[in-house]
Amino acid sequence: MRFNRKKRATGTIEVVVTSLLDINFLLIMFFMMAAQFQRESRAQLNLPQEKGEAEPKPDESGVVININAKGEIIIADKTVSLEELGDIVTAER
Repeated sequence: MRFNRKKRATGTIEVVVTSLLDINFLLIMFFMMAAQFQRESRAQLNLPQEKGEAEPKPDESGVVININAKGEIIIADKTVSLEELGDIVTAER
């Protein structure tokens, strides 16, 4: 970047950006060509296939407990009291 010294005395600064535009275009061309070369240089591999697990694992998410701004306890879209919460957690455990 080159600053014009004549304008500095008056309080305005002029920034010459033509060289920055050239650099931007070169970077764009570089990244476009690099992406193209990456697609062309991939090799096809014949990897062995593994047998997956026979049984899917059960969902272990447990109980989702939500507390809203009013302080209400909500489980599965149902408002419950603190005592009911203890019973639900004990049953799930």
